Amino acid sequence: MSRQPWLHDLQIAVDGSATVLSTRDGSIGGGATGWYVDDRRLLKGMILTLDAQKPTPVAASATGNRSQFWGAARHLGDAGADPTVEVHQHLSVQGHELLIEISITSRAQTQVHTELCLD
Repeated sequence: MSRQPWLHDLQIAVDGSATVLSTRDGSIGGGATGWYVDDRRLLKGMILTLDAQKPTPVAASATGNRSQFWGAARHLGDAGADPTVEVHQHLSVQGHELLIEISITSRAQTQVHTELCLD
C-alpha cells in the first residue's frame, strides 16, 4: 500500500493562499506535492533531470515563500569521490505566481555537456 509522505518530509513554501509542497530534492509529483492556490492544485508534476538522471540531494531549506535545494550531478564532471557539478534550485511563490530558478555550476577540469529536462 502506497502512503503519502509525512508533511515534515516535504519542503513547504507559502504566500497567502498559495502553497508549494515539494520533496527534499525539489521534485513535485506524487502524494500531496504540488502548487496550490485557493485549495486548487495548479501543478502536480515537475522533475528535474540531467541526462535522464535526477541530481543527488545534498541539502534543502524552506522559509516563508521560498524553498531552496542543493544537489550534485554525480554522473557529470570529473571522476572521483567529490562531485564537481552542483545543481541549485530556488523556488518562490508570490500570490498566483510560481518562480523556479535553476543554476548548474561546474568545477570540472573539462567542459561539461548535459541535457536538462524539466518534466
